[in-house]
Amino acid sequence: MIKFFTFTLICSSGIEAYTFHCLTGCRCDTNEEIIHCDDHVLRKTVPLPPHGTHLRGFTVLSMTNNNIDELPDEQLLLAKFPDLKAVDVEDNKNFDCDTLKLFTKLNVLSDCGKKNGKKDDDRVHVHGQNSKNEEPKHRGRNEWKVIKNY
Repeated sequence: MIKFFTFTLICSSGIEAYTFHCLTGCRCDTNEEIIHCDDHVLRKTVPLPPHGTHLRGFTVLSMTNNNIDELPDEQLLLAKFPDLKAVDVEDNKNFDCDTLKLFTKLNVLSDCGKKNGKKDDDRVHVHGQNSKNEEPKHRGRNEWKVIKNY
């Protein structure tokens, strides 16, 4: 019996968060619960899991500094990423801000509504509304909690 508990303790202590390559050119971080698909200026579409599959356990899809002009349908995003709470499309110069009004469940961070492209006027699209966001400019390890719980 003691051997069983020792084995269980050893196995459970070895389980940690990790980062792995997922989708096309993206990294999935299980600790931060973020899918990072950033800095691909040639990327024009949001990568999705293959037909019939989904990625669970990720609350943020970070698509910053790409060439995305619009997001896939909100229902499709939620079907492919069931735990998704927020999508970041900042620094996508051709992003169509008019498409944000179609999002009623997901929080979308974008450059839409920023005055003269200034980064100090961060706005987040929250369930069909634009609102001032007090979060830091550079989102790091724990800073996404503001958006995930918004």
